[in-house]
This record gives sequence, structure tokens and C-alpha cells, in this order.
Amino acid sequence: MATNPVFVADLATIKAQLRLSGVAENTDAHAMLEAAILQVRTGFYTRLGGARMTVLLAITPVQAPTTNDQILRRIGDLAEVLWVRCILIDKLPMVFMDNTGGDQEFLNQEGAFRSITPERIEAQHLACMTQLEEWLALLAGEVILGDVPVVQIHTQADQEPRVYPFGSLVGDNLRLWGDPTREIP
Repeated sequence: MATNPVFVADLATIKAQLRLSGVAENTDAHAMLEAAILQVRTGFYTRLGGARMTVLLAITPVQAPTTNDQILRRIGDLAEVLWVRCILIDKLPMVFMDNTGGDQEFLNQEGAFRSITPERIEAQHLACMTQLEEWLALLAGEVILGDVPVVQIHTQADQEPRVYPFGSLVGDNLRLWGDPTREIP
């Protein structure tokens, strides 16, 4: 029995969007893909709740969204693919490295997860989770579509630096990370 995605139309569509269309059924890689889809399905319902999911899934998906509802529905599609990618990014390379999935030839042709270093895996996983969290907040209604989060940038360009031992330069009003009220003496 195939595990169907929540927002994306079907398993074949999500496989194509992940560039994993060539992964054959009855392989370890396919089983991992279906497990990831099931994990994402339960994650959506856990994070958003059944009532919110019913509202989002009632929106008819369109290819070129123009209304807020259509955009939210499309974000659901994108978030589902991204979430599955986040789960698989550190699992699939192992399947392909030892060829237990029988997909070494496919990997050499497609290469979506090939030759990826642990550092790159971690960086991509962090980027995935950051984007995913933004989209989940939109889907949950925690953030209104169109609101841009305010970002403050602090520089020392306008401050007269003082010299400290060991050659470091620190501005008079430098503040510690995480506590904007605490100044360095």
C-alpha cells in the first residue's frame, strides 16, 4: 500500500519533485521515501491540527495562485516536498553508498543526493528547516501572508572603537548576543 502525500497530488508527483522518479518500488530507498511521507503527513496534523488541515485541504489547488487561500494551499505543496527532502537528506545517501537500495545506477544518473559532505548535509538541513518553519507558521495562521518580519542590523560603523589587549577592537556600545540591554564594560 502506497503512502499518499497530504497536499501534493500523489506519490509520483512528489517523487518527481524530489528528483527521485527513478527509485524503484520494493527497494530500501522507496521504503524510506514512503516512511518520510508518512512522517510529514503526521507532522502536518500534529503541528496544524485536524480543523486547520480540513480548511487548507478544502482549498482547490491551482497552478498559478493569486488569492491568499490559493497561495496558502500552494505553500502546503511546497512545504510537503521540502519537509520530505529534510527528512531524506541525511538518510538517502547511506542507501546509495552501500547500494542496498539497488539504485546505484539511478543515483549516478540523477544524483540529487550524491557526493554530499556531512557539512553540506547539515547546512542544507538547517536551511530546509528554517524555510519549513516559516511556511508552517503561515499555514498555521501564526503569521499573516504578506507580513514581513522585522530584522534589525547593528553595526559598529558609527561607533568610535577602543583598543583592548590582544589587538581586538570593540565599540563603546557593543551589546552581547541575545541580551540587547546588557553592555560590555
